[in-house]
Amino acid sequence: MSTPTEEFLGGIAALRIYRHKGRGAPNVISGWHNPWGYGLYFTDKRLVGVSYTKYLSRAYIPGWILSLGWIGILVSGIAWARATNSENLPLWFPPLLFATMGASLIVLLYLSPKRASAQIDNLNVSSVSQLENLPIDTVLERKNIENVHFQRARIQDPGRLYVRGSLFIIRLRNDQVVTFGNSLDKERLGRLQRLFQTFAARDPAIPLTAS
Repeated sequence: MSTPTEEFLGGIAALRIYRHKGRGAPNVISGWHNPWGYGLYFTDKRLVGVSYTKYLSRAYIPGWILSLGWIGILVSGIAWARATNSENLPLWFPPLLFATMGASLIVLLYLSPKRASAQIDNLNVSSVSQLENLPIDTVLERKNIENVHFQRARIQDPGRLYVRGSLFIIRLRNDQVVTFGNSLDKERLGRLQRLFQTFAARDPAIPLTAS
């Protein structure tokens, strides 16, 4: 909850930002453990993480439908062969099956992420009041943060295998560790780094290191 004197410092939302949920490797983007599509917003009192996975769900629906389609075609072909006691599948079966499989892969690995990115990357939050209405995933009070460490990493990114990325590892005073990962381009990563620097520089300063 915001306070009357809370100052909004800025934020960034992107498809290729995520919060490590504590299971599995922190450099792996996964729909189960580390779902991508995330926003990080800074005030002079707290860091707020916002999950935008709803945009992913909407963007991936066509791909899931196509995937169910080729599975249905495969089952139908096998059922037809058994029902007719034929060793040969119908002529329409192979091209239809492989065309549907190919289309589902293109949609899931390229078109769906592109659609989700176009929506999430253009989200704009410019005030604390707007922040309160977002689907908040986590809140880190600034007074509870011990230090922040920036680390370069190879990120396993769906559809792009291993790509250049980085981790922001935040250690709290109770020894809990919260990790935010990303595979942002140079411009957007620079923007996120500057936000962390501005956030950490406030009095009292938070130690900010890099490796």
